[in-house]
Amino acid sequence: MPDNQIPLSRPLIVIAILLGVMVVIAFLQRYEPHGGAQPLATPVRTADLLMRDNPDGSIAVTQAGTGRRVTTLQPKTNAFLRVLLTGLVRERRREGEGSPAIPFHLTRWSDGRLTVDDSATGRLIELEAFGHTNEAAFASLLDLSPPPPTR
Repeated sequence: MPDNQIPLSRPLIVIAILLGVMVVIAFLQRYEPHGGAQPLATPVRTADLLMRDNPDGSIAVTQAGTGRRVTTLQPKTNAFLRVLLTGLVRERRREGEGSPAIPFHLTRWSDGRLTVDDSATGRLIELEAFGHTNEAAFASLLDLSPPPPTR
């Protein structure tokens, strides 16, 4: 064996292989395709929201159907919300679906996830991927939205 090579013992090789297998198993469990045997989550709270740019740089957030104001995002605030919504609107325009009258569907699921669904483009965004702080920005929109009427 050449002098510049360090011999690896069998226990180190076994440990490295086991660690590799554990990483692969953890990855597959975390990113299992939707076709797996995962329990189906149900919507706990939803809101259909329309976003409108105001001349002063603020964004008016209203409830679709009723037109009721949910909140106004002031200029130079809510950077994550602005970036994500701007990207979705840009995608709508690129696909020829630029109508601001089509709401974004915000859903809190029974498993704790929060998603934004753009029915104009078919895009579904899992907000947990962006971290708790950014997910909380959308959760606040859902919390500010009036609950749907009971039947």
